Amino acid sequence: MALEVQSINAESLYNKRLLRPQALHKGQMGKALLLTGSLTYPGAALLSLEACLRSGVGYAHLLCAKELIPHFVVKLPSALYHAQTSLETSTQREDFCKLIHQMDAVLIGSGCSLSELTELELELCLLNVDNLLIDADALTILAKWQTNGKLQGLLKKRSKQNLKPILLLPHLGELKRLYAALANSRQKLEHTKALTYLKEALKTISPEQGKLTEPDLERLAYALIVSQSYQAYVVVKGAPTYLLKGELNSAAPENSNLTIYQNTSGCNALAKAGSGDVLAGLLAGLMAQDLAPDLASQLSVYVHGAASEILSQASASRSILPSDLLAVFGQVFQSIGWD
Repeated sequence: MALEVQSINAESLYNKRLLRPQALHKGQMGKALLLTGSLTYPGAALLSLEACLRSGVGYAHLLCAKELIPHFVVKLPSALYHAQTSLETSTQREDFCKLIHQMDAVLIGSGCSLSELTELELELCLLNVDNLLIDADALTILAKWQTNGKLQGLLKKRSKQNLKPILLLPHLGELKRLYAALANSRQKLEHTKALTYLKEALKTISPEQGKLTEPDLERLAYALIVSQSYQAYVVVKGAPTYLLKGELNSAAPENSNLTIYQNTSGCNALAKAGSGDVLAGLLAGLMAQDLAPDLASQLSVYVHGAASEILSQASASRSILPSDLLAVFGQVFQSIGWD
């Protein structure tokens, strides 16, 4: 089938569950490094870090401004902390590369701010990290590099080193920004082809495979082009959240092979600043545990959404905070057999 729509739900994830052996030690459960937060947005670091810890990862590391570390250690003492340096010297860059080479997954972008340091860190991660998750401010930097021509050179170097595709976690605004950075006449034509293909292909699938609205199709068309142009997996945040697997054949759309995963969990409690930081940290922790990007993405978006549903049963959804989600992740994991 050229196009398939699959639901991400409790049953689908139960069938894909990977149980944790009882005889297990932390060294077997992966190392994740988060380059999140800043003096301007310190909360993003805390939210993503606790979410990462609650994913089941063996080690959760945070690289942040040294001024923040004493405050963070009090709140999350089980994490490991590293003080940021300017990366101006070759020694500092070598030390940074040594650190990221020790990691099984790296997240960059959540609350980092658009600084020269973030750009340097992102460049080194693109050239050295196999499992790389890019979010928030780092997505804005990618769009900037796409516009000025820098990104294609970095992606070519990444490909020559046989590093995996990057994983992008954009909301609609970020997705449009990534698309706008490459929206020349050829890309606009491909976007039109993608949208036409999606509309036509959906006529051939059964209704129970998923219902996509016009705005959904537009988001997915953007995501298809971004996925190909940025050589990336794309998790399209929103209501609902989607994951794309496969690719569009622009020359012959009817020959495309694409699966759209549609998340079924979540409520409007997630419509708050900080929710995305929680999701990003959870996903980074799961990727570090050697889960394939598509499975890690499916699991993280479902757990994130289902946690909001549990909380909304006991409280008005408008009053739920992103930090509240963290305490019920365990219930969701248990309910779908990922114990």
